[in-house]
Amino acid sequence: MDTDALKQLSRVLKKTKAPGLMVYQDGKIIGIVSRKAIAKVLSLEDLTSTDTRSDYGDAQVGFRKYICRQCNPPRYDFPSQGKAPSCNKNRLHGSMELFDSLN
Repeated sequence: MDTDALKQLSRVLKKTKAPGLMVYQDGKIIGIVSRKAIAKVLSLEDLTSTDTRSDYGDAQVGFRKYICRQCNPPRYDFPSQGKAPSCNKNRLHGSMELFDSLN
């Protein structure tokens, strides 16, 4: 991960008051990264610098992608609204989760 991605994660963790984040691979948790671990990697300058990227992403990045990991193969959706969509193949799967392409 680059410094910008780590800064973004640091801001989200601070804003949500989450102690850390879970790392997924193939739908399984493979690790946990604490907010303190991210802060240790970033310099004080990185933590206090301001940039134009918001907590909701970069305008140049594109649309949010959601995934239903219960479908085989997994199904993706690009909703026009901010709310997480329900699985359009099987409503019993419930809400889809935000797909993080950094994994």
